[in-house]
Amino acid sequence: MGALKQRDMATCKNKTTLCANQKHTFIWLAFVRNLTDCIRALFAEVDMGNVIQDNSTAIIRSTAFFTGWRSS
Repeated sequence: MGALKQRDMATCKNKTTLCANQKHTFIWLAFVRNLTDCIRALFAEVDMGNVIQDNSTAIIRSTAFFTGWRSS
C-alpha cells in the first residue's frame, strides 16, 4: 500500500481528527488525491507550440490524461 493511502488511513483512524464519518473522509481524501493527479497529468500533456504573432498556442498531445481511479 502506498505511503499516501497509509497516511489517509492513519488520519481516519486517529480519533482526535474531525472525522465524523471515517469511511466518507477516507473516500474523500482518495478522490481529492486522484483529482489532483489527473489535473497534474493534464498539464503535463500540454505542450506549448510556436508563438504566432505574439499569441501562444497550446497543443494537447494526448487526450488520455484521465484513466479513472488509480489501481496502486
